[in-house]
Amino acid sequence: MTLLIYDWKKSIKKALKLFSLFLTISILSACAQMSSVAAPVGISNNDHDALVKYYEDIGRETKARLRENKKILKEYEAHPY
Repeated sequence: MTLLIYDWKKSIKKALKLFSLFLTISILSACAQMSSVAAPVGISNNDHDALVKYYEDIGRETKARLRENKKILKEYEAHPY
């Protein structure tokens, strides 16, 4: 009789472990799918021309900052004191 009870408890523990693992994986995968790339504020996802203009403007601004930082770096390398 004790042998049967012991096996029953062991199988319940295994089932609980598997259930908790399944639940954890389900929650993590559900949370991972909820994140998505959203359009900038004021621009709809379907307005492709506005999105292109927005990201091209960001690219131009980034290139301008890069040029400025390269100038600062050259000045620093020329006069490191």
